[in-house]
Amino acid sequence: MRTTESDLEMVRQHLRQAQYGEQARLPPERELAEILGITRNRLRGSLRKLAAEGVIWRHVGRGTYFGNKPSTETTVNELAQLTNPREMMEARFALEPEIARLAALHATLRDFTRMEECLERMSQMDDFAAWSAWDVQLHRALAEATSNKLLLAMFDALQLTRQKEIWGKLHLDRQTSSRRQDAAREHLAFVTAVRDRDPQKAAGLMRQHLNSVQEAFLGGRAAAA
Repeated sequence: MRTTESDLEMVRQHLRQAQYGEQARLPPERELAEILGITRNRLRGSLRKLAAEGVIWRHVGRGTYFGNKPSTETTVNELAQLTNPREMMEARFALEPEIARLAALHATLRDFTRMEECLERMSQMDDFAAWSAWDVQLHRALAEATSNKLLLAMFDALQLTRQKEIWGKLHLDRQTSSRRQDAAREHLAFVTAVRDRDPQKAAGLMRQHLNSVQEAFLGGRAAAA
């Protein structure tokens, strides 16, 4: 019969055998539990112990990572408290079209599968909070598809701003079923361009999507590139 200690040792062995690089993201809990043949509750217990030891670190909504938690996490959290939705949107315009362009060049089959999963999950969500969580995951899937760790870190820093209370309330107050339908079409369009390996079109469609977001939630559109 397996014990808590045997579960923990099994996770340790997996980490050794998988040879995760520093700050590499572990598989999602469901997938990792299936690999190890244990329940997610038992897996979480082992992950909590490993996190306490500094072997891994965890970020709600982003996943579990191998290695020590970067010191920049604190700095980024502090920065998120000093910025505002306007600055966040300006930063998104500077970053995400390029992410879409690079994703079209570098995305793998696994990346495409993840994007399609996000689109499917969003189409099933009636609750805005759940829909929004998958929206973030879709955009992050594109950032991961760039195979550029620095861009991914910059993207994650931006997402902290979306968690601020003021942005969440703004999103909730102005969210409509019509806007979500428009967003669904926009998401499908830029994912399709990425899959078609059309970097310029992917970047342009991402900019159009961000323009729609800005117009819906902040008013006004960004200047044409």
